[in-house]
Amino acid sequence: MTDFDIALDLERRRYARLAGYGVSLPMAGAVYWAALAGLGLVLGPENWGFAAAAMSGLIFPLGLGLQGVMRSPFMKAKSPLSRPVVWSVLAINLLWPAHIAIILTAPEIAPLSLAIGMALHWPVIGWVYGSNFGIAHALVRTALVSAVWFALPDARFTVLPAAVALIYAATVIWIVRVRAVGTARAPVTGPLICAIGAAALFAATGPGAEAQAEVQLLEPNLAFERGSEVDYVIVAGRPALCLEGTALIEGFDSRRGAIQADVLNTGRRSFAYLVFHAEDHATYEAAYLRLHESGFRDAGRYTPGLNGETNRRVFGRHQIAAEFGEDAWITLRVQFDENTARVRIQGAEPVDRVIEDLALDQRGGRVGLASLFGACFSNVRVSTQSEPGGS
Repeated sequence: MTDFDIALDLERRRYARLAGYGVSLPMAGAVYWAALAGLGLVLGPENWGFAAAAMSGLIFPLGLGLQGVMRSPFMKAKSPLSRPVVWSVLAINLLWPAHIAIILTAPEIAPLSLAIGMALHWPVIGWVYGSNFGIAHALVRTALVSAVWFALPDARFTVLPAAVALIYAATVIWIVRVRAVGTARAPVTGPLICAIGAAALFAATGPGAEAQAEVQLLEPNLAFERGSEVDYVIVAGRPALCLEGTALIEGFDSRRGAIQADVLNTGRRSFAYLVFHAEDHATYEAAYLRLHESGFRDAGRYTPGLNGETNRRVFGRHQIAAEFGEDAWITLRVQFDENTARVRIQGAEPVDRVIEDLALDQRGGRVGLASLFGACFSNVRVSTQSEPGGS
């Protein structure tokens, strides 16, 4: 990646966080299309079309009104990236003369033309926010409404708008999940997309996606311990979080799962931790790297944290010999369940160690990052799936 690509990616993440991914607007869209589905039961085709045109002007005001409820202050978020969003919305509104002509001359086509025409800005919105939910929404919506229009001619004014409302609702759920876990990118393929588009959108953020869920290392995705020192930098060609203290990841609460991160290979005296089974910032279990001990038998270790103390000397038997190598980043991964954990260090060569006697009796379900004397983290991923005793 070039410096421009990295800077652009950081700005997209920052803007998405500040705007709350603009989730109040798709929520307003869901309300609009659900209302049109209801009107399809009582209005004729031409009157339905005129109602759809008139009510479309209410989507943006409703989105504004829902900003507080949905924690989506998109009007307050300032960024040069807001301009493509405005231009794309302007572009879809240029289609209204065509929509009106259709309503006047061939009103039975209006549900299809409106459903597709009013979706053309979604790929741009998804790109601006650094996520693929936009292109997924547009593709699934177009495929689904086309199928309904051709297959169910008697339900074009009821089932078709209801399908769009469901896709909007699924998109809202997806965005809320992305915002909670910080997952910017999730797969959009799957066998359910053609059959039930809305369900496929939700499934794309389910367990299969969580196995590779990337955490954006920005507020509000992290809960920092009081007194932590935090710095966001571009180092060794990547955006990274440099941390002194502890940060727990919001939106994750499971006693089974995995956490993985790349740690900057500094070679200086410092300790980089992946925290799991955390109750709070002071009580947790962790695997960590001793960044100044590459090639030694205790380059990696497991330790519980009790009341802020790591107790590494008491649990010194859980040592992991590893050679970190010359690469800029070392990958540390922990897969865990209620009783065991598998620690993998990917340095010069991959090294695995299974910890079968985890120390804490009463365990929480949170995960996170920590460091002593400072460490930089990148490409953090979490999952609620784990097979720590497996291969």
